[in-house]
Amino acid sequence: MSESTTRPAPAARPELAARLALPFAAPRPGQDVMLRDVADAFDSGLRLLCSAPTGIGKTAAALFPALRLALREGLRVFFATAKNSQQELALDTLRRLIPPKSGGCAVQIVAKERSCPLDGRRCREPRCAYQDRFAERLAESLLLERLEGRGVVAGASVREQALALELCPFETSLALAERAHVVVSDFNYVFEPNVYLRRFFDAPHDCDLLIVDEAHNLPARAVGYHSPELEIGALEQAAAAALAAGGSAARAAGVALSALVDACHDTVARLVGERDAPAPWVEAPERTLLEPLGERIEDAGAGYRAFLAAGGKPPPGLSAAPGVRAGRDPLRAVLFAARDFCRAGTGDPERFTAIWSPERAKVLCLDPAPELRARLSGFHAALLMSATLTPFEFHQRRLGADGPAALTLDLPSPFPRERRLLASVSSVDTTFRRRAEDAPRIAQLIEETVALRTGNYLAFFSSFAYRDQVVAHLGRGSQRVLLQIPGMPAESALGLLRDNPGETRILCAVHGGIFAEGVDYPGDMAIGVFVVGPGLPAVSPEQELVRSYYETRLGAGFEYAYVNPGLERVVQAGGRAIRTPDDRAFVLLLGRRFSEPLYRDRLPAYWREELIDSDDPVPLVRAFWQSADVAAQS
Repeated sequence: MSESTTRPAPAARPELAARLALPFAAPRPGQDVMLRDVADAFDSGLRLLCSAPTGIGKTAAALFPALRLALREGLRVFFATAKNSQQELALDTLRRLIPPKSGGCAVQIVAKERSCPLDGRRCREPRCAYQDRFAERLAESLLLERLEGRGVVAGASVREQALALELCPFETSLALAERAHVVVSDFNYVFEPNVYLRRFFDAPHDCDLLIVDEAHNLPARAVGYHSPELEIGALEQAAAAALAAGGSAARAAGVALSALVDACHDTVARLVGERDAPAPWVEAPERTLLEPLGERIEDAGAGYRAFLAAGGKPPPGLSAAPGVRAGRDPLRAVLFAARDFCRAGTGDPERFTAIWSPERAKVLCLDPAPELRARLSGFHAALLMSATLTPFEFHQRRLGADGPAALTLDLPSPFPRERRLLASVSSVDTTFRRRAEDAPRIAQLIEETVALRTGNYLAFFSSFAYRDQVVAHLGRGSQRVLLQIPGMPAESALGLLRDNPGETRILCAVHGGIFAEGVDYPGDMAIGVFVVGPGLPAVSPEQELVRSYYETRLGAGFEYAYVNPGLERVVQAGGRAIRTPDDRAFVLLLGRRFSEPLYRDRLPAYWREELIDSDDPVPLVRAFWQSADVAAQS
């Protein structure tokens, strides 16, 4: 393991490493294997992809060996995940491992916008009082020493303590992270090119360890990071306002933005004349045009930021610019967006293309693996884990975690097989052309199955429209149907399941939504799950470009663009109800495609082993509940 002297490492705590103990009496089945393989991967500097069902204890099995090595060697662990709930789980696990005043430290980095008391409006020295003489005042306050003594420090605690001393909470959390053995954050602070933690990752960080939780979500996030979009009208408005404001900095920004506006209009005008089909049009960005434009915009942006730091005022008339968060300088935001657009437009022409319309232009990243691979390669070792990382070849390729230093680990469910039923029902067709025809039969299957036992059930569909087609055929009175509404808070429906007075309730939601991932339904909160169809992404121009890209390179475009992402959603949704050893539930996969090798062969190994094919699942479920009743009486 190479040494880095460009930034301070946390102090080694070998005595704490020696005392470190698992936060449970004994490992669960499979968890012992994960603990061993993760420790070996970290010691050996490898990239390990671990597919492990929810409930196996992935978070503890990842953090325990990582923290033990970090404490022993004076290293730093970055734990990155897509959801706040997973960050909280990591912090809870760390609290069991790092007692206060033990010498170990872990800190959560929360989004700057959430921690800043000024909503980022004055996040520029010397105008921000919270950053004025920050390093000096932080050292005088001894706040870092007090926070470090707590062991595990959540972002909310950093904010509370920093604001009490009129210190910037975000900068305080970064300063504490330099002393910490574990840093917990969103994916953004490791992988997002505009907000990643430069003080750590611009320096050599080959002594650091990385844990990526819910890693199946990372490629889609990375595509978003590298696919900037411009509202041409907002760009034009910003250019005009900057030119009208006067002053050399604003004028330079306006001139640079105007040149990009002209380039966008010229491209759209040419495509209108060349293409018979209506917008949007696919046209590769012109590298020779965007590269010099990007340099001009970057120079103008640097000058404008210097102007603001010296006390300059943003040009008026841009407060309503689309896509700009409240409190942000609209011109600065547009300059950043324009810079990112030009940068992406000069990327690898095989992996980046552009989508144009008279209203907007977007550079689309078709494959983020090289960017992810570059970040992963900077760490000494990395663990990427999720319940949905099979087939491994697909996920290794998409995550940039392939190559000779890559390993895989596929773990079975740790819970008793007799407490779950997995079945597929091929007597109904969920393809788009047959949905309306088979919707009544799907509703009938759901009704007949839930009639066997009173309780809570989950039903997941590929879209709200398809869900409503089926729900329209559910009978009234025998069960209560709860519907996911776009934008609704999860707790409202979860409370209705939790407080069920003794009736049958069916929560009807969509694949990939707030109720299908990252939410637990332990015990009686859900005793059955209906997964209606394989959850394929909707066909769109962007998804078709992804399909074409992987078809050309790997001969597997449909699998990469549609099948594998759809089955990720299926496994996430199906795993909601089996969360603890005491849970008992069934999972029914409704749709003939689940019996086809193209789909079934991409399910986790233990799903494939247990999955029962049936045209009518009602007798299977009836027998499942009868065996449960017998077991309860014995």
